[in-house]
Amino acid sequence: MKRIAILITLLLLPVSALLARDLSKEWKAYSRLSRRDRPRDQIEKLHEIRALARTYRLPDDFLRTC
Repeated sequence: MKRIAILITLLLLPVSALLARDLSKEWKAYSRLSRRDRPRDQIEKLHEIRALARTYRLPDDFLRTC
């Protein structure tokens, strides 16, 4: 029984990693816009990131956009 529980746990780890939402691509796009000095585009990107953070319930990203 213990072996089955360990096996199921090991099989579910990659699935949970795939389901986790990461906004690193969006933050990289935001930093690119900041380097190009595009304030309007930066604000739009922040609103987009905030909406995604609210949808996927990512409090750290949401607070970072505030």
